[in-house]
Amino acid sequence: MRDTLVIETDFADNDVLLGISGRAVITKNLKYIVYSKGQIREQLFDLQKDPGEMDNLAVKPKYKKQLQQMRQYLGTWCRKNGDSFEKLL
Repeated sequence: MRDTLVIETDFADNDVLLGISGRAVITKNLKYIVYSKGQIREQLFDLQKDPGEMDNLAVKPKYKKQLQQMRQYLGTWCRKNGDSFEKLL
């Protein structure tokens, strides 16, 4: 059983890629999402307290440590898996 899952996505309109990609890191308690473009590039959610993912903790100073940990995890994952998304972190 995994304790952390990484998801990759590319956004498209039917068969036309929109040039926006994203990665998500999901643990039992947290979900971190980062996009290649956009006004709000990072999101962090507490899945236990906010299962509907309505409160973006990435913008709250109280969660800076958790945000940094998730960024670091994703960066390490990208390096291990040859994912060039790392340069966008």
